[in-house]
Amino acid sequence: MRYQYEESRMGFMIPFSKERSELYFDSIIESSDGSIIPHTRDIKHLEQMNVLPDGYDPDAVNRFNAALGIARSLDRTLPEEVAMTEMGLVRNVIYLRRLVFRYIKTLLMFIWTTVISFMMLPLLHDGRFPVFVVLGSGYLIWALAVMRIIRWPLQWLYRHRQGQIPVTQVDPQLQLMEFTIAPYCRIAIAAAGFGVILAIASTIY
Repeated sequence: MRYQYEESRMGFMIPFSKERSELYFDSIIESSDGSIIPHTRDIKHLEQMNVLPDGYDPDAVNRFNAALGIARSLDRTLPEEVAMTEMGLVRNVIYLRRLVFRYIKTLLMFIWTTVISFMMLPLLHDGRFPVFVVLGSGYLIWALAVMRIIRWPLQWLYRHRQGQIPVTQVDPQLQLMEFTIAPYCRIAIAAAGFGVILAIASTIY
C-alpha cells in the first residue's frame, strides 16, 4: 500500500487529464457522499496504518481510492479474492458471450441479406423476369431462411453435445434475439408470400 500511494504511482490509476480526473472523481465522491471509497481506504484508516507518504495530497488520495471503489477493487482476504475472481469470470463470460452471440447473429443476417440482394440484382436487370415477382420471391426466400441462419451460432456452440443437453440448460439470453425477431419474420413471410401472389397475378392478367 505504501508503494501504491507514492505520488508518481497514483496517477497511473487515473486515465484522464488532471482537470478531467478532478471533475470526474470529485463528482462521483460528492454524489455518493464518499461511500464509493472502500472503508479500508479511508484516509484516517490509512494514516493509522502509516502507509501514506509525507506531505500527501488528501484530494489525490481520495481520487485514487474512488478509482478502486469504482472498479470494486477492495481489500479482501485471499479466499475472498479467489471467490470474487471466480464470480467475476462467470459474470464476464455470461455478458461477453451474450454480446458476441448478438454480434454474430446480426453479422449472419447482414451476410444473408447481401447474398439475396446480389442474387436478385442480375434478375432485376433482365427484362424477361417481372421485377415484383423477383423482389417478392427474393424476400420470401430471405424470410424463410433467416430464422434458421441466426440459430447457427447456438448450434455451433452445443454441437458437441447435440441431443444430450436439455433445452432448459441453454441460456435464454442467447436465444433472446431469435424470440424477438421471430414475429417480424412471420409477418415478412406472409407479406412476401402475398406480394409474390399479387405480382404473379398482375403478370398473368
